[in-house]
Amino acid sequence: MMLLALWSEKIEGKGEDAFPASLVDEENGTGIIAVADGLGGAGSTPYQIGEKIFSGAYLASRLAIQIAEQTFVEQNPNLENFTETLENNLKKSFQLKIAQLDDKRSKLRTRLIKRLPTTIAGLVFRIQEGKIIAENVYRVEAFWAGDSRVYVLRKTGLQQISQDNLIEDLDAFENLLQDAPIANCISAEGDFQLCKQKIIFQEPIVLITATDGCFGYLPTPLHFEYYLLATLHHPRICTLELWQEALLWAFEAKAADDISLALVTLGYASFEELKFATLDRLIELKKLIFSQKTPQEQWQEYKKKYYEVATSIQITHTQ
Repeated sequence: MMLLALWSEKIEGKGEDAFPASLVDEENGTGIIAVADGLGGAGSTPYQIGEKIFSGAYLASRLAIQIAEQTFVEQNPNLENFTETLENNLKKSFQLKIAQLDDKRSKLRTRLIKRLPTTIAGLVFRIQEGKIIAENVYRVEAFWAGDSRVYVLRKTGLQQISQDNLIEDLDAFENLLQDAPIANCISAEGDFQLCKQKIIFQEPIVLITATDGCFGYLPTPLHFEYYLLATLHHPRICTLELWQEALLWAFEAKAADDISLALVTLGYASFEELKFATLDRLIELKKLIFSQKTPQEQWQEYKKKYYEVATSIQITHTQ
């Protein structure tokens, strides 16, 4: 099991992405990864805490990650109904936080502005060990609200597990062009739901959570997977730490936003094994990206497998 976390802010001390959650209990074979992106438009309201002033978006993303980590620690290793428990904890904690902050602010309200708005996207996992590593089973419960995403990287390619909570029904490529407003996000109003999806994998996988700073400024959805694999297979990349540095540099070069990503590998015995297992996929992906096909044509071919996991299992909401 290997963990990797990326975090970068465009304006120092003002980043609306929280540092990602990445906790693992190796003894029980469980863990959590999660990211949160505070919504700067709706969450631009300033709050003074001590000598410093923070936006609602800044506070919201960090509180969401804190509650996600606390919920995991409290429930672990029994992670049944994790998403339902997390949603309840988020609603209680956000209501308590805004009550504390509102003591120093006007009680004037408007439905146009959400207080402490943020996305969240994450997952908890459990490893069910077989007699040998090839017989392991990986039980995953993904959860999200907003347009931050949960992915799985398999030998056949990258697949999006989460479904963007947008006002318009756009696919990943269409949203790069139109950037539709978010329909569901965490906030102190408590009028949100966490979506969830439980999946069982019986093969080595890489689980990924990312905010839109990682994928929202790329030419196509294909390029997110391409940057993951191209940096991994760079001749000078021979350790997890070097891959982390290269991947952060690649995303920072493209993004006009904060960046937050957490990644965990399951079923790969070593970094070298991960590289070997994904080499054929990188070659296949390069052929598509550097072909004569238009970006739209590339997406139509890539899309065939990209939503395979999400469409094979029904996405549910907490009650």
